[in-house]
Amino acid sequence: MQRQLITTMFVLGVFSALITTMFVLGVFSALITTAVPAQQYPTRPLRFITGYLPGGVSDTIARVVGERLGERLGQRVVIDGRPGAGGVLSMELAVNANPDGHTIISPSR
Repeated sequence: MQRQLITTMFVLGVFSALITTMFVLGVFSALITTAVPAQQYPTRPLRFITGYLPGGVSDTIARVVGERLGERLGQRVVIDGRPGAGGVLSMELAVNANPDGHTIISPSR
């Protein structure tokens, strides 16, 4: 019974990470394929907020995506891990960020 519960929890965690990855990649592909505005973008490093603990699957995915995005845009991408409160802390940080397009968030669940 306990082994089945652990297996179920593991499968749900992997599924959640997969859904998050698909969402993040979809957002970034939309960012990369959109037309470039008249003004150069980005003008400073991007901030990628994630609501997960460092070293986890979602954090690792965010770092890989951030690195590739930085290479494509020619600007650094800073990963800002803010776990806690079921993702509320990271969402609140993103909501209160300057609305200049330099803040990206990886949604939690």
